[in-house]
Amino acid sequence: MRLRVHSDRPAWLVLSQTWHPDWQAWVDGVPVAYLRTDGALGGLAIPPGVHEVRLRFESPPYRWGRWLSAIGTMLALGIAFWPSRSNR
Repeated sequence: MRLRVHSDRPAWLVLSQTWHPDWQAWVDGVPVAYLRTDGALGGLAIPPGVHEVRLRFESPPYRWGRWLSAIGTMLALGIAFWPSRSNR
């Protein structure tokens, strides 16, 4: 997720997204802490000015799931398009 944020003074950007330790955040390409705010939500400190904020959820199970899905898709396509013995 990418956001363009403008603030006249230091502020908090609080997202309507449940906080989880696997969220990663960057402000202008620099990693920043994504913190628990308002009890269960997540947010980050924003300095004054105009900034690009990038957020990404990257948990180990999510990464494994992406790789396994890609491998499964390639296998399924390989099986679907592999010539059968009856066609030889």
